[in-house]
Amino acid sequence: MNPTRLLLASLPFLLLNSLAFSAPPKAVIVAPPAPPKPAPEFATWINLCSLRPSSAIQAQLLSLPVEPGASFWHVLKIEDGKGPLLLDQSSLVITKMPIQDGKPLEANALLSYVRKHLGELVQGSQSTFTLHGDGDKALWDSEAPAGALATLETAGNKSALVVSEAAADHFTFSSVEASSTASTQSPLIWQRSISVQEATPFEGCILATHAVARATGDKVPAASPVWGGLLTAVADFVQKNGGAVEATMLPSVTTIASWETVQPKFHQPKVAWLDLNGSWQSTDPSKRFRLEISGWTGKCEFIERNARGQELKMTLPIKVEMEKPGELKYIIARPNNTKETLEYYGFPDAVRGEILSRVPEPSILTLTPAKGGKLNGLWSGISITKDPSGKHLKEMKQPSEAKPKPYPFAPPKATPETPAPTVLKAQPSAPGL
Repeated sequence: MNPTRLLLASLPFLLLNSLAFSAPPKAVIVAPPAPPKPAPEFATWINLCSLRPSSAIQAQLLSLPVEPGASFWHVLKIEDGKGPLLLDQSSLVITKMPIQDGKPLEANALLSYVRKHLGELVQGSQSTFTLHGDGDKALWDSEAPAGALATLETAGNKSALVVSEAAADHFTFSSVEASSTASTQSPLIWQRSISVQEATPFEGCILATHAVARATGDKVPAASPVWGGLLTAVADFVQKNGGAVEATMLPSVTTIASWETVQPKFHQPKVAWLDLNGSWQSTDPSKRFRLEISGWTGKCEFIERNARGQELKMTLPIKVEMEKPGELKYIIARPNNTKETLEYYGFPDAVRGEILSRVPEPSILTLTPAKGGKLNGLWSGISITKDPSGKHLKEMKQPSEAKPKPYPFAPPKATPETPAPTVLKAQPSAPGL
């Protein structure tokens, strides 16, 4: 064959191979390295220090009715405690499972029995465990007890708690409160889990309880004897029903750690708090509204700024509603029937009297939690139109007739000092206004 023809015939093949070898390599996507798993000795403490009830449970608590004069039901925050962190653990090794209905209990079934009979099991330590209401009792007796509210009373001390997390192999209590001016603050902020796990090489399981706690005052927290008494009662139940235990194989340990040392590593929450504690500023150009909310009093300092640079400040109640599970609305009603409010809007005496004669409804600010730690606000205000002379009322639209105007809220940013505005203080004339 002619060499020239052979070369021409092989040229396409050579070109294709050249392009294939010279094509840029495909991009390789490399997944970021997984975060290191905590040491087993620390994993439980990290979980307890980081655990916050779900938004649905927080909303359920906040929307519960409380006694007159009390604040909202709320979970006590371990980050709000004082002083060191208490770490408490106790374990019971069950080497042979108890018999019920002719067969050994599974580990998860034993934990379910302990939970549903907790009131009976803690009686030996002179303690009383009671559910808050019928709905809480129904939750507690079900296989999904998260959200059940209860009270534990021992040695004259009474503390409220909620099931903040529950699964087949564990459930966790978090301390809660609905304080009033007549009650004293809970001495401890705590979370406690009760769990089961395999006891290999034994055939049974390990029933364990772990807790973290911080004080609300200056005293160093101490572990409660209730939970050691619970394990003793469980050991008695196991042995009376054909099982066996080794009560001292895993000793109980209570220790104290510096919160400042462990907080950066142990406190890693993944759920946001729903409460409105702190300062909130509307983000509209005029910065019309500001809210100052301190603690769980069920009230706020409501500040409204007008175009003249004046501020009207009122202490107003905050009402909480939950239309759908987990979806909260915070409602603040600003009265329109006070002298201070009408003066703030600059109405002359005659117009004020005419407004009052029509029984003005309160203006309503409705707040809902939004992403990024912000709030969505809707303001339903009163609409007043004066006649051409400006001396009399021409038309008044009640807040219930108005189309709500959006006002987003966010925590205020630090700004340079400005001259203090004129502040008009007022109090609502009657509840509900």
